[in-house]
Amino acid sequence: MKRFEYKTIEISFESPSKLGKGLKGLFVADKEDSNITEKIDNQLNTLGEQGWELVTVDQKMIDGSSYTVFGIFKREV
Repeated sequence: MKRFEYKTIEISFESPSKLGKGLKGLFVADKEDSNITEKIDNQLNTLGEQGWELVTVDQKMIDGSSYTVFGIFKREV
């Protein structure tokens, strides 16, 4: 039987306005957001090289707004 270990990473945004664009602002780089998406890409690629697979992404809601995104990863042990 396969066994897995899990890892959760948290991506927080200092400025609530960064999430005002919705998912497009998180995953599609434009001039304003290219630094954020580059950092996310680098972190995801590093985890992928270590054998981690992204399973799901969720957000933390506070008063109807989200400033934190969680990525849940797994890899076979």
